[in-house]
Amino acid sequence: MTDIPVAVLFVAGWITVLNAPSHLAVGLLFVAIVVVHLATRPRLLARMRRSLAGTDRWKWIVNWTAIVAAVVMTVSGVIQLAGVRAMMPVHSTSSYLVLLALIVHVWQRRHALVARLRRDWTIRRGRA
Repeated sequence: MTDIPVAVLFVAGWITVLNAPSHLAVGLLFVAIVVVHLATRPRLLARMRRSLAGTDRWKWIVNWTAIVAAVVMTVSGVIQLAGVRAMMPVHSTSSYLVLLALIVHVWQRRHALVARLRRDWTIRRGRA
């Protein structure tokens, strides 16, 4: 159940961009939640490995763009924090790529996400 925390932390990262300590804390939490998000989906990781040799280029591009952009965003943010101001354009551009990949990712999985949210809502209301 890491879908919503990933989205919330990504938005929080944008909101806290002017406050470096908060932005750093949110960024590190975002990385941790994304790692948990991927680690709790072993079939997804296996599919992503297989997609390197597969024919479905669209999903391959979206998945790997999201991961590479997130890594670049994280590394450039840490380098920027260390005082290298030249990393600001790299950090900003990679965050836009992550945003784009996040939007496509949610759109591709919208039916499963809605079904999961409905199921969770029903369980919480005691109608299971």
